[in-house]
Amino acid sequence: MKLWDFKAIVYRFWRRFFPINLIWQAEQKAARELFERDNQATQRVLNVGCGVGDNLPLTSNFVVQVDLSQQMLQQVRQKQSSANQRTLLVQADATSLPFRSQTFDILLCIGVTEYISDQISLLKEFQRVLVPEGGMLITISHRHPLNYLRLLLGHQLHLLPEEKFSRLLQSFNFRLIASRRTLIQQQFWTKKIDK
Repeated sequence: MKLWDFKAIVYRFWRRFFPINLIWQAEQKAARELFERDNQATQRVLNVGCGVGDNLPLTSNFVVQVDLSQQMLQQVRQKQSSANQRTLLVQADATSLPFRSQTFDILLCIGVTEYISDQISLLKEFQRVLVPEGGMLITISHRHPLNYLRLLLGHQLHLLPEEKFSRLLQSFNFRLIASRRTLIQQQFWTKKIDK
């Protein structure tokens, strides 16, 4: 069983325990505040690395939820029925998305980047699927002791300093609109520059 399929079984439950529940709530609150800066109700949203669907409350729009793990997508399927939200679930690799270019108005990538070794391919793909002036909420994990605890769970982390990731975003024509540092994440709200 793959690590993420195994984690899907316990993912929702371990986030209920102290202090993980408080950290997760603070991360979600900060992400929601950044997301709501420019959000419009009619936008097409892509949530890459959706996990068990914890980001469903961020938007009431039609959302395409993408994850590499089929077990994670099954958790989302259970959640979406209670959320009364139009959602399409797609199993895919974040660095090779099965969508036409310029399909989405908003892209969410929360808690994923640090698990992707090829962050250049990731950003290139995000740049491809977003419409010009499309918004992207993306996070990175910074060097914090709590992030290193994930190594004990079998994860391999690819942490980049905020400045380096900011330059990487700019190199793919993403304009930084706002940024927020939380306990374990750096969150970026960006717009794709139309060139």
